[in-house]
Amino acid sequence: MDVFSVDQQVLSALSHNSTNETRHEGSGFPHHIVIASIYIATTVFGVVGNGLVIMGVALSPKLQTPTNVLIVNLAIADLLTCAVLPFQTAGVLSERDQFPLPDVVCTIVGSVIYVTFACSGINLVLIAIIRCYVITKSIRGKVGLNTRRKQIALALMAWVLACLSIYVPVFGFQLTTFSYYPPYGQCFTSPSPRSNAYHGYLAVLICIMVTVILACYLRILVFLRNQHNQFRVHFGSSRSRRLHRAAIKRMGRREIRVTKNLFIVFMAFVVCTLPTTIAFIIPDVLSIGLYTTAVLYLNNCLNPILYAYKHPVFKSRFLALIKRVLVSVGCSRKGVQPPVRTISVAFVYAMNVSQYPVTLKMAY
Repeated sequence: MDVFSVDQQVLSALSHNSTNETRHEGSGFPHHIVIASIYIATTVFGVVGNGLVIMGVALSPKLQTPTNVLIVNLAIADLLTCAVLPFQTAGVLSERDQFPLPDVVCTIVGSVIYVTFACSGINLVLIAIIRCYVITKSIRGKVGLNTRRKQIALALMAWVLACLSIYVPVFGFQLTTFSYYPPYGQCFTSPSPRSNAYHGYLAVLICIMVTVILACYLRILVFLRNQHNQFRVHFGSSRSRRLHRAAIKRMGRREIRVTKNLFIVFMAFVVCTLPTTIAFIIPDVLSIGLYTTAVLYLNNCLNPILYAYKHPVFKSRFLALIKRVLVSVGCSRKGVQPPVRTISVAFVYAMNVSQYPVTLKMAY
């Protein structure tokens, strides 16, 4: 009986060590600090950057365009991902084979991340469709689909479609559940044969999104090239350049510039998503999968950087908001100081009074 008990203890210890070894080989004890650092940086830059995008559009009339409705919707999805990313960081830093917080928290984190990722993809699809519609139909002004009210409806539709595409297979067909995944130390879907079918479904969904987006931007490119060729055929070379510039101006230089910038945002999404997709397909690449997942999350803080770099109005608004925050923090530390306008008025008043020394002597 004692021998049997010892054997059971040995088997239990071996099983526990094997599980820990899988955990340490998967997330890797040398890797988990690096991954957690990336997550913390993504959280900080993502919350600040996407917060600036939302506040900038809300406070600047120049940025309150129909297209920016979907931009704000994309920023909200990225902000929600960054808001739950600290919980993933806690799981990565945990040395146990279970989530350090209650299981319901892990379920919420996993479901939010999957929905926000789907919503980001659907937003990019809608942006590409609207860009194609505006450019190819030569839409000028707020007409048709290019109105704020209709794009708000499209933004809400993006969230509805994202929830349906993620939750119906999970809760309706019970293909998988959102739970803690020990090899990565994060909240994803539970590993099972049915969950592999769910990931295959998501891969097909991503391929459909990317195909639609590429088709829209290709349609825009073909349309612009055809417009250019028509002017070269119908007019002489001396007048072609001038008439082509006029045509570009009629179609809207701003619309073309915005389309280019949004295509860059889409390419950033593809570049950050593709490594994770490949890592999920290839088996036994747990360490690589950790880093590709970190790259996937990086996309949530890249978009505000792209807006600030490519869009001058976003850049100026970001700087104004940052200066306002810094000034408010400085005032709170040093006490309430008079505004600049009050100081300048007092200075002018003092200069005017200094011209009347007799009056000052009599006053004193």
